Amino acid sequence: MIIALDYDDTYDRDPLFWDQVIAVAARRGHTVIVVTMRHEHERPVIPAWPDMPIFCTGREPKVCHTRGSGIEVDIWIDDDPAALVGAP
Repeated sequence: MIIALDYDDTYDRDPLFWDQVIAVAARRGHTVIVVTMRHEHERPVIPAWPDMPIFCTGREPKVCHTRGSGIEVDIWIDDDPAALVGAP
């Protein structure tokens, strides 16, 4: 599975918790990526996972951005579901 994890107000609210979730997912053979609506120059740093793919959408809806990059996410973890597809 590909699991997309939001950064702002999700990962950064409890990094130690999410680091454990990421470790379990990786041990089980899943891929965790970070998808944030930040611009590239605002790219977050995740010290515990320096090789984790981080996608900065530049405020573009996350689903559009990842699909445009050829990535089909299986599970989204995000505090703001509207960020996935854009506001109605």
